[in-house]
Amino acid sequence: MPHLEVLFLEGCTRLYEVDPGIEVLDELTMLNLKDCKNLVHFASSVRGLKSLKVLNLSGCSKLKKLPDDMGHLESLEELHVNGTDIRELPSSIGMLERPPLLKMEDCKDLVCLPISVGGLKSLKVVNLSGCSKLGKLPEELGHIACLEEVDASGTSIRELPCSIGMLEGLVSMSLRVCKNLVCLPSSVDGLKSLKDLNLSGCSKLDKLPNELGFVACLEKLDVSGSGIRELPCSIGMLEGLVSMSLRDCKHLVCLPSSVGGLKSLKDLNLSGCTKLDKLPNDLGLVSCLEKLDVSGSGIRELPSSIGLLKNLKEISLGGCKGQSPKSWNMIFYPFQLLQKRSHITAGFSLACLSSLHSLTKLDLSDCNLSEEAIPSDFGCLFLLKDLDLSKNQFVRLPESIGQLSSLERLCLNSCRKLQTLSELPFHVWVHANNCISLNTLANQRGEFNSVLEGRFINCFKMVENESCKSIALSLLTSYLKFQHCGSLHGPEPEAYSKVARFDFVAPGNEIPEWYNHRSVGSSITVELHPGCFRNNWMGFATCVVFRLLKPLPPLVELSISCGLTADGQVFRMCGGILFGEEWGQPVLDHIWFFYEWMRKLCN
Repeated sequence: MPHLEVLFLEGCTRLYEVDPGIEVLDELTMLNLKDCKNLVHFASSVRGLKSLKVLNLSGCSKLKKLPDDMGHLESLEELHVNGTDIRELPSSIGMLERPPLLKMEDCKDLVCLPISVGGLKSLKVVNLSGCSKLGKLPEELGHIACLEEVDASGTSIRELPCSIGMLEGLVSMSLRVCKNLVCLPSSVDGLKSLKDLNLSGCSKLDKLPNELGFVACLEKLDVSGSGIRELPCSIGMLEGLVSMSLRDCKHLVCLPSSVGGLKSLKDLNLSGCTKLDKLPNDLGLVSCLEKLDVSGSGIRELPSSIGLLKNLKEISLGGCKGQSPKSWNMIFYPFQLLQKRSHITAGFSLACLSSLHSLTKLDLSDCNLSEEAIPSDFGCLFLLKDLDLSKNQFVRLPESIGQLSSLERLCLNSCRKLQTLSELPFHVWVHANNCISLNTLANQRGEFNSVLEGRFINCFKMVENESCKSIALSLLTSYLKFQHCGSLHGPEPEAYSKVARFDFVAPGNEIPEWYNHRSVGSSITVELHPGCFRNNWMGFATCVVFRLLKPLPPLVELSISCGLTADGQVFRMCGGILFGEEWGQPVLDHIWFFYEWMRKLCN
């Protein structure tokens, strides 16, 4: 077959070697031997394959060597040897002037690259990730002027060649989990086009070069899980930086004041930085910041300048215990000033206070807070949708919670002292698992809050005075009245489509008598009347009693969900219930009430 152009033998486990005679196929453009697991010997000579553009040997896990004359494949554009057993590339590889792609990831026995790689003038992508025995990159790598992407994640390299700074076209460099990497060369300032630098998991890297601040195009910097103790002062010169993650940098002790120069920064992750106990006041100058995560860090208070962050949408402070519950009043410093504005000095500007009104998500879980720590004007956060107050010391919720008009989700899990709820915003999702002291869902006027979705797993005290079915009936009745009003206003207005289902879980095992279709087991069959799909039928109200037969082991999650099958079509109903270490495990019997709006199901 001298005119053969494509040879596809992917997954052929009976192929043990490629005969040298293959080089007579001078019109062959593609040779795919991917996952030929038993291939141990490739042709000793391939120089005759003048037209070959793609050679795929990935997954040939027993292949230890490539032909010495690989460099004579003058048309080769792609070489895939990832997952093979090769120890080195032939030195002739540098003669390949056309290949834009070299994939070598997970070559576990690869120990070096030949210096001839500098001759790969057209190479754009080098992937060496997972080559765990590769301890060094050749200095000649810096001569590949067209190189745009280098991935050496999971290798054993201790340092980068100084010539790396000559790669002015390099856009992305990943050195993730290079556990032996101890430093970056000062020549990194030559990386004029670099946008993405990933150094996460480089546990021996304790310092970044000051020259990093001259990498003007850098947009994303990830040093999470590294050993760095501080950032260079020059970091503030990276005016184009959009995202910076220092998550789990256990040795990080401070941030430089120069971070105020990060004019484009939107996402700053400092979670898990346990030795970091203070943020610089200049953080308030990072005007584009939208997301700040300091959860699990050693932060004791936020700088007052936080009020200058007009675009801040998310703050995560979970697990930041601080010195005392009072210390977290600094979070709401701008709102405290509203109460005292008659005493504000003349030079103070109230313009900065409007910034925190952009918050949509706030995590204050496990911060050792009591209700006194939340200011009375907390309701100023008009755009707040997601509020997590789990694992705190509240006995009752602050009244200001009821003023959060946009609130959709309120998380109170494991607030073990919580006894009552305040007036809640209309139709909010409340997750209050393991609130063992919670004795009522009613507000101070004795009226039930309008809970759209309620998770009250192991809240046994709540159902001592008021039965679970009574609570569920009150909530469902309120919900159906609201939904009925919505149906009178035309086809699914936006406000009503957002509350298209009701969902409530609490301790109990008594199914209310008004559920007239019953079954034991995991399914129930209901015969519907022909006219039931008319507009006067609102939807399905369902009740399920369940119990976990044994506790779930650590790191294991279990979900319960419900589906509807009608005329052979399957519809998913409700979001289901998730159990596990984070979500809580039910003790004894629990009952799940849910309702699905018919109009939503039909859509």
